[in-house]
Amino acid sequence: MVRMAKEKIPPPKNIGDRSKEIDITGYLFPWKDGQPFFMQMLGSKATYIPVFEDKIKLDIGMNGIEYEKIKQIEDGQQFLDSIPTKYIVIVNLRYTSDGKCRYIQLFRGVWLIDDTS
Repeated sequence: MVRMAKEKIPPPKNIGDRSKEIDITGYLFPWKDGQPFFMQMLGSKATYIPVFEDKIKLDIGMNGIEYEKIKQIEDGQQFLDSIPTKYIVIVNLRYTSDGKCRYIQLFRGVWLIDDTS
């Protein structure tokens, strides 16, 4: 599991107000230690599983973070059903020029809040 930063920072917050429907079938996710890659962000007690729309977005979001391989989601709903609800699935993790982390939080099923504002 990777922790994102060492300094004290506030927890992640919702900055978007848009919802949309997506299907993560075909998306990619990093794999480490025989399971999906887990990460934590300082200021949050949650554990996140990042998934990415394509290889370029995965390379950008995981830049400098070690993982063993990349797997592809064959069935988005089956993938979500296999993950305990205590984990938060995030889509297209990336960092802004001022060092902030941005992602889309996927809610169980296909509803999400777009945190890209």
